[in-house]
Amino acid sequence: MPNLTGKSVLITGAGGSIGLAIVDKLASEGADFVINDMSQESAAIAANIACEHGVRAVTNNGNVTVENDVEGMVDLAVNEYEKLDIVIANAGLHITTELVNTSRAQFQRIQDVNVWGVYLTNREAAKQMIKQGFGKIINAASLSGHRATELQSVYNASKYAVVGITHAVATELAPHGITCNAYCPGMVDSAMWDGIDAERARILGVPEGQPREQALKKIPLGRMAKTDDVAGLVKYLASSDSDYITGQAIQVCGGAFMQ
Repeated sequence: MPNLTGKSVLITGAGGSIGLAIVDKLASEGADFVINDMSQESAAIAANIACEHGVRAVTNNGNVTVENDVEGMVDLAVNEYEKLDIVIANAGLHITTELVNTSRAQFQRIQDVNVWGVYLTNREAAKQMIKQGFGKIINAASLSGHRATELQSVYNASKYAVVGITHAVATELAPHGITCNAYCPGMVDSAMWDGIDAERARILGVPEGQPREQALKKIPLGRMAKTDDVAGLVKYLASSDSDYITGQAIQVCGGAFMQ
């Protein structure tokens, strides 16, 4: 029997490249879903991927920065499946910007989604999981939550915060039988990294592709991550195999950062 049969999962940001891979991976293990993405089309695509594995999936289009919306996501999961086993706070935004040219609006937009959105999703999931006496919270952090890189001060700030939230939530919820961990992708072969490469090239005044090549040189395994590499770690953190692991922010970066 697949490892996650009978488990209910709420995932935010499900329609992005990593979100779709996570849905595919966990659905193949038997998990049922509440699929949240602000785009109806993207949420439908993710739900179809899940349903191809013969599991249940309902869609939702809530905003992770709005309290009523996140409350509604959790309520939907409980109404559909009578419990919430796993929440994956996957929604996030990226920005490439020079420190001296960063506006308050740019900074606030990233913090609203990447920090408050994760915190709010954790908070509302925790209310239900404390009632149950069990649950797994899994947060999207980043290699940028462990190591600073040029032109990413705003993004670094948000992902360091997610790692801190993960540690704090894990500590506070452990007595209730709830774990909290984070996955920290490095370079992932996705549309997001295409955008990062283009924006870094523009700011640095170098040809497109050069920032990607330079970053790849820092990866011992010599390649970018596939979205399935990230999804594999999330599957592990969602499964009973990780029941004694909490408060960890685990890199999926090909050895670009080691500790």
